[in-house]
Amino acid sequence: MRTVIMLPRVLMLDFPLVFISRTDSKFSSLEAILLQERQFLKNVVAQIVKFAPDIVMVHKTVSRLAQDFLLAAGITLILNVKRSVMDYVARCTKATCLTSVEMLNIRPRLGTCEQFGVHQVRCIIISCFELH
Repeated sequence: MRTVIMLPRVLMLDFPLVFISRTDSKFSSLEAILLQERQFLKNVVAQIVKFAPDIVMVHKTVSRLAQDFLLAAGITLILNVKRSVMDYVARCTKATCLTSVEMLNIRPRLGTCEQFGVHQVRCIIISCFELH
Protein backbone atom coordinates (compact mmCIF):
# COMPACT_ATOMS: atom_id res chain seq x y z
CA MET A 1 0.00 0.00 0.00
CA ARG A 2 1.33 3.41 -0.95
CA THR A 3 1.60 5.79 1.99
CA VAL A 4 1.76 9.05 0.01
CA ILE A 5 -0.22 9.67 -3.18
CA MET A 6 -0.19 12.97 -5.07
CA LEU A 7 -3.51 13.93 -6.75
CA PRO A 8 -5.25 10.65 -5.89
CA ARG A 9 -8.51 9.51 -7.48
CA VAL A 10 -10.91 8.31 -4.76
CA LEU A 11 -13.70 5.77 -5.29
CA MET A 12 -16.23 5.54 -2.45
CA LEU A 13 -18.34 2.43 -1.79
CA ASP A 14 -21.21 2.23 0.68
CA PHE A 15 -21.61 -1.55 0.44
CA PRO A 16 -19.50 -4.49 1.63
CA LEU A 17 -17.15 -6.17 -0.84
CA VAL A 18 -18.08 -9.72 0.11
CA PHE A 19 -19.65 -12.74 -1.54
CA ILE A 20 -23.06 -13.83 -0.29
CA SER A 21 -23.97 -17.35 -1.34
CA ARG A 22 -27.50 -17.63 -2.67
CA THR A 23 -27.83 -21.40 -2.72
CA ASP A 24 -31.15 -22.92 -1.69
CA SER A 25 -29.59 -26.25 -0.82
CA LYS A 26 -28.35 -26.76 2.72
CA PHE A 27 -25.76 -29.20 1.41
CA SER A 28 -23.37 -27.96 -1.22
CA SER A 29 -19.75 -28.44 -2.06
CA LEU A 30 -17.43 -26.07 -0.26
CA GLU A 31 -15.09 -26.06 -3.25
CA ALA A 32 -17.89 -24.90 -5.55
CA ILE A 33 -18.82 -22.06 -3.19
CA LEU A 34 -15.18 -20.97 -2.83
CA LEU A 35 -14.81 -20.97 -6.61
CA GLN A 36 -17.97 -18.86 -6.96
CA GLU A 37 -16.69 -16.44 -4.32
CA ARG A 38 -13.33 -16.07 -6.04
CA GLN A 39 -14.93 -15.47 -9.46
CA PHE A 40 -17.48 -12.98 -8.09
CA LEU A 41 -14.87 -10.94 -6.23
CA LYS A 42 -12.48 -11.04 -9.19
CA ASN A 43 -15.26 -9.60 -11.40
CA VAL A 44 -16.17 -6.87 -8.89
CA VAL A 45 -12.52 -5.85 -8.45
CA ALA A 46 -12.08 -5.84 -12.25
CA GLN A 47 -14.99 -3.38 -12.47
CA ILE A 48 -13.35 -1.21 -9.79
CA VAL A 49 -9.94 -1.34 -11.51
CA LYS A 50 -11.61 -0.23 -14.76
CA PHE A 51 -12.21 3.22 -13.18
CA ALA A 52 -8.49 3.53 -12.29
CA PRO A 53 -8.87 4.78 -8.70
CA ASP A 54 -5.82 5.23 -6.49
CA ILE A 55 -7.86 4.85 -3.29
CA VAL A 56 -11.03 2.89 -2.53
CA MET A 57 -12.92 3.86 0.64
CA VAL A 58 -15.48 1.33 1.89
CA HIS A 59 -18.07 2.01 4.60
CA LYS A 60 -18.41 -1.65 5.46
CA THR A 61 -16.21 -4.73 5.38
CA VAL A 62 -14.08 -6.14 2.56
CA SER A 63 -13.32 -9.84 2.20
CA ARG A 64 -9.70 -10.88 2.46
CA LEU A 65 -9.74 -12.15 -1.12
CA ALA A 66 -10.96 -8.77 -2.43
CA GLN A 67 -8.29 -7.03 -0.34
CA ASP A 68 -5.63 -9.20 -2.00
CA PHE A 69 -6.99 -8.45 -5.50
CA LEU A 70 -7.01 -4.69 -4.80
CA LEU A 71 -3.48 -4.83 -3.39
CA ALA A 72 -2.29 -6.70 -6.49
CA ALA A 73 -3.85 -3.94 -8.63
CA GLY A 74 -1.92 -1.29 -6.67
CA ILE A 75 -5.03 0.27 -5.13
CA THR A 76 -4.94 1.63 -1.58
CA LEU A 77 -7.91 0.39 0.47
CA ILE A 78 -9.51 2.10 3.46
CA LEU A 79 -12.23 -0.03 5.03
CA ASN A 80 -14.78 0.14 7.86
CA VAL A 81 -15.06 3.92 7.52
CA LYS A 82 -17.79 5.65 9.55
CA ARG A 83 -20.73 6.97 7.56
CA SER A 84 -20.15 10.54 8.77
CA VAL A 85 -16.51 10.38 7.62
CA MET A 86 -17.59 8.93 4.25
CA ASP A 87 -20.06 11.80 3.79
CA TYR A 88 -17.45 14.40 4.73
CA VAL A 89 -14.77 12.99 2.40
CA ALA A 90 -17.30 12.64 -0.43
CA ARG A 91 -18.35 16.26 -0.01
CA CYS A 92 -14.77 17.58 0.20
CA THR A 93 -13.40 15.53 -2.71
CA LYS A 94 -16.61 15.87 -4.80
CA ALA A 95 -16.92 12.08 -5.10
CA THR A 96 -20.08 10.05 -5.69
CA CYS A 97 -20.66 7.37 -3.05
CA LEU A 98 -21.90 4.15 -4.70
CA THR A 99 -24.54 2.29 -2.71
CA SER A 100 -24.66 -1.09 -4.49
CA VAL A 101 -22.60 -3.41 -6.67
CA GLU A 102 -24.95 -2.69 -9.58
CA MET A 103 -23.86 0.96 -9.54
CA LEU A 104 -20.40 -0.16 -10.67
CA ASN A 105 -21.94 -0.54 -14.14
CA ILE A 106 -22.25 3.24 -14.46
CA ARG A 107 -19.31 5.64 -14.51
CA PRO A 108 -19.04 7.10 -10.99
CA ARG A 109 -17.56 10.49 -10.26
CA LEU A 110 -14.23 9.88 -8.55
CA GLY A 111 -13.11 12.35 -5.93
CA THR A 112 -9.74 14.02 -5.90
CA CYS A 113 -7.55 16.08 -3.62
CA GLU A 114 -4.00 17.49 -3.53
CA GLN A 115 -2.40 14.69 -1.56
CA PHE A 116 -3.26 11.59 0.46
CA GLY A 117 -1.03 10.30 3.22
CA VAL A 118 -1.00 7.58 5.84
CA HIS A 119 0.78 8.43 9.09
CA GLN A 120 1.41 6.31 12.15
CA VAL A 121 1.40 7.89 15.60
CA ARG A 122 2.36 5.28 18.16
CA CYS A 123 -0.17 2.49 17.54
CA ILE A 124 -2.74 4.63 15.70
CA ILE A 125 -2.80 4.87 11.91
CA ILE A 126 -4.17 8.12 10.49
CA SER A 127 -5.26 8.68 6.88
CA CYS A 128 -5.09 12.32 5.74
CA PHE A 129 -6.62 13.97 2.69
CA GLU A 130 -5.09 17.35 1.86
CA LEU A 131 -7.48 19.48 -0.17
CA HIS A 132 -6.81 22.27 -2.67
